[in-house]
Amino acid sequence: MRRKPDASPVSIILIRYKMNRYPFLILCFLLFFINSGCRRDVGDFVFSCSIESVTNYKIVITIKSDRTYAIEEFHYFFDNASKKKDPKNSKGILTAKEFDQIKTLIEKSNLFHLKDAYGFDNPKLETSAILYQVYLKSADKEKFISMKEVNADQLPPSFIQLVKTVNDFMSHAKAISKQESI
Repeated sequence: MRRKPDASPVSIILIRYKMNRYPFLILCFLLFFINSGCRRDVGDFVFSCSIESVTNYKIVITIKSDRTYAIEEFHYFFDNASKKKDPKNSKGILTAKEFDQIKTLIEKSNLFHLKDAYGFDNPKLETSAILYQVYLKSADKEKFISMKEVNADQLPPSFIQLVKTVNDFMSHAKAISKQESI
């Protein structure tokens, strides 16, 4: 004769669940915490973003955690034509609002977890003339990210917003710099 089980299959599952629920709940909590947009304070940092049209033009902005920035602009085409190098440099201090916005986007972008390169694996883009490079140094970590004509869906929205915000700031700072030099 068959022996009748002491507990139903449902109660066995519930007992197992109760015994294993704590590691499971801890794991769920950790995953939720990691994915909930938590971000680390980057502390002291150096952030740089460059846009380059190879052999023609390059602009680089460097932002430091002390709120200072430097913009370097190179006109390779005109420099080669005139046979002299004439980079345009400007420096300044970000407002508290500008700095907080950029720092927040750097933290949200989680740059240290992104790939090193985007858009270089597409053979149709071999002749792409626009190269974007982002650099971040924070504490003992450094990260370089290079991109060529990337679809927006390949990058996190916070990273796209970071590059757009920095680009808008560069345009604004260059306009102010030109007005001051007149």
